[in-house]
Amino acid sequence: MDSSEYFVDATFQKCDARAYLYGATHQGFFESLFPTFSRLGLRLSPHGFMCAAIRRKAEEIKSKIGLKPEYNGKIPLYVTGHSLGGALAALFYARLRKGHDLDDICDVRDAYTFGCPGVGDTDFAMGYARYISLHCEND
Repeated sequence: MDSSEYFVDATFQKCDARAYLYGATHQGFFESLFPTFSRLGLRLSPHGFMCAAIRRKAEEIKSKIGLKPEYNGKIPLYVTGHSLGGALAALFYARLRKGHDLDDICDVRDAYTFGCPGVGDTDFAMGYARYISLHCEND
């Protein structure tokens, strides 16, 4: 990695992500998951599409197999990604934890990212760490 890449990583455009996440995040990654545009009066969002797809697949899995009692009727969910996908996976996972978007059907377990660029500022990191320490200690 040359020095220009470090400069780009250190000076990324930030946007206020507190409505969905914590602190400020990389504007491009945030807008990829939570765009502010709408078409035909409907709010379109890759995050919403992914949640709907996960929900459909979880229902399909539940209807085909019996879940062990320790799963409490919920499908275990892990979020993964590499590089750009890692950045999006990190934000998607943070939203699932903060928004509880799939808690009724999935047991959101963990996220695994590889080669992930920075996605948020210090406030994002501190807000997320605070959430984890308050809500996930007993997981």
